Amino acid sequence: MNNGSPRRMAVAGLTDIGQERDHNEDGYLIDEALALLLVADGMGGHAMGEVASKTAIETIAEVVCEHDPELLSAASLAGSGSANDPAGPCDGSTTARDPDDTTVDEDPTYALGVIQTALASSNRKINELNRAHNLPKGRGMGTTIVGLWLLENDQRAILFHVGDSRVYRYRGGRLVQLTRDHTLYQEWLDDGGHGVPPKRNIITRAIGPSPAAEADVSVQNLMKGDVFLLCSDGLTGMVDDAVIEQTLRSNSDLAATCEALVRLANDGGGTDNITVTLARWL
Repeated sequence: MNNGSPRRMAVAGLTDIGQERDHNEDGYLIDEALALLLVADGMGGHAMGEVASKTAIETIAEVVCEHDPELLSAASLAGSGSANDPAGPCDGSTTARDPDDTTVDEDPTYALGVIQTALASSNRKINELNRAHNLPKGRGMGTTIVGLWLLENDQRAILFHVGDSRVYRYRGGRLVQLTRDHTLYQEWLDDGGHGVPPKRNIITRAIGPSPAAEADVSVQNLMKGDVFLLCSDGLTGMVDDAVIEQTLRSNSDLAATCEALVRLANDGGGTDNITVTLARWL
């Protein structure tokens, strides 16, 4: 934890190239001072997916920082990590947070607006890169994004996602998926699952390919001991939810749990990049 801005959570994260890819287009961010976790799964080929995931992560963190800079201490991003190693948007540029300043925590409506602004900004930046390369609407680089912004004083969190990266909550020994995949396969399931199923990895929403991206954003209530898992589909495509739940139940150390989940995905085939982050509310 940063001494100037303690947060009531323990965190860990890990990303891995997997068994079949030649580079890692996933990225993640853990910012303990902002209490912000992000996972992005880029797409586009020829390193364009890596650019997209890095751009989304950096932009979202920058917007959150700009709208509430006192959430950061001078030691900002001391606990962050990423396959893309994004630069800290507020590194060393702010002072410690006043413990009596709870503007964002007391007003989740404001926090929801901050996240919507951050998502729109990241989409716009990536879309502009696509247009600069003369790529048509709906084509070019893009990324999924999933994030959790913990609001300490109200014991709530802002949850948001675009695409098929997921957030799970582990509470009382049970794992619950909090996000709904933006995929053709999920739409097929929602329509009753009749006929031949589409491929599971065809996403219907992403950050960047189009001028606008629709995100799912919500407020989640927190309980002491809650563990949140943010992950790319490199994990969930290889490891069943029941196995993920058992792994969380069997490991109290978050870093060891990340390592165990990545190992399970690789043992299951590791056909994609694998990224997991964990946060426990204390």
